[in-house]
Amino acid sequence: MKIIIFVRQFNDFDNVLPLVDYLIRVRGQKDIEIYGAREDGYQRCNKHLSYISNILGKNVISFTNTCIGSRDRVLLKAAIRLKKINDPKNKLVKFIFNIITVNLVRFLYYFAGGSVKFFINDLPKDTIILADFGNEGQFPFKYLIKYSHKRSITILSYLHGYSIFSNVDSYSFKQPMLGIKFNKIAQKILFGKYSKEYYDKYLVGIQQRDTYLSSANHDGFSAQSSVVEIGIPRYTREWIDRFIKRYSEFDKTAKLGGSNVDKFHEYETNIGFNVTLFTSDSKFNVDEKELSNTIELLASCSNINLIIKMHTRGCTPELMRETNFKYSQYICEYDSSEIIEWADIGIVYGTSMSIQMLIEQLVVIVPSYIDSNTTILEENGVCVNAYSLEYLHNFLLHYPDVANLPDQNNINYFIKKFVYGDCNTYKELMDKFCYFLDE
Repeated sequence: MKIIIFVRQFNDFDNVLPLVDYLIRVRGQKDIEIYGAREDGYQRCNKHLSYISNILGKNVISFTNTCIGSRDRVLLKAAIRLKKINDPKNKLVKFIFNIITVNLVRFLYYFAGGSVKFFINDLPKDTIILADFGNEGQFPFKYLIKYSHKRSITILSYLHGYSIFSNVDSYSFKQPMLGIKFNKIAQKILFGKYSKEYYDKYLVGIQQRDTYLSSANHDGFSAQSSVVEIGIPRYTREWIDRFIKRYSEFDKTAKLGGSNVDKFHEYETNIGFNVTLFTSDSKFNVDEKELSNTIELLASCSNINLIIKMHTRGCTPELMRETNFKYSQYICEYDSSEIIEWADIGIVYGTSMSIQMLIEQLVVIVPSYIDSNTTILEENGVCVNAYSLEYLHNFLLHYPDVANLPDQNNINYFIKKFVYGDCNTYKELMDKFCYFLDE
């Protein structure tokens, strides 16, 4: 059996690397190939690439440079340039311009899809392909799915990122002027957005089928029956210990990292405890004014050291995009896991890094007044629910002499359910994923 895995960027690489490690190092899978489908994404994942090379003895292959023909690479470059052209300011001209460019890009991708067809046709019949979800309409995944189905080659999707939101309306979007139904018809006719083909199975985390995959963020997704909720290997204690802690030490000797001892001195300006705020994209129903007030409060607290960590995909809140953002000295570009190791308290309102914080025994605060969403953290009693700015201020002012901290039994149950998928061991969890490769 041949296994082919596609990676694009940090999020999917983080989620699939534990599975790649288990397949190669534990199960002894020999015939496995890893392709990078987005050069400006996966090539920046230095630690992941280093682990694959140094520990697993593999290299990530550029799909574009090795599997796309020279003519089709020219077509792809043309498509990228078309997408980068600035939109006209006039609304009518902009609308017509978008129709033309979208359809030109669509046809360029269609012809370049011939290389993907040749790639699939050359694979053994018992090949299994894995890629992250949310890309079903993108190149090359649209054509990987299409031609895999035609050859009856199994193509599965693994977790791209875990959504902690428990409500399906967590994603705000503008209502089309002429209504949703008309908009969908127009999208089909003018922009060629027809029904997508889907992966054979979606191997995802717990409680994602009826929340994230049924939300506006995945409008039109109709493969709920193919969704299999398993767990989140990237946040298991075993993987954090192996990749984040032990391999980080190896990584430093390879001059790919650096010592954490002196790394955070510039952020340790006060005598107190360390707090990190992980921000989320404003589109997730975030109240920018409340976020601004929160940052101002945190910056003014004399008993804490503050770090602000923004999302790895650059989902920067609007107020931080301003060149004169006055709290920029608190923004840190260090690895998220290093920041979590440094911190005592994590403040989050829309990121699954909160789960790693629980594993690392940080106190997790959800400032629920910042957005209109609910998360699995409050619902399962594993965080401090700061329902107002005043509550957050009082908590930080009196920490650690505060009452009503989350019960450790709740946290242990949460980790077993959501991270391990109610499995008793790491091996049992990973074998659940491998079950779909052995079918």
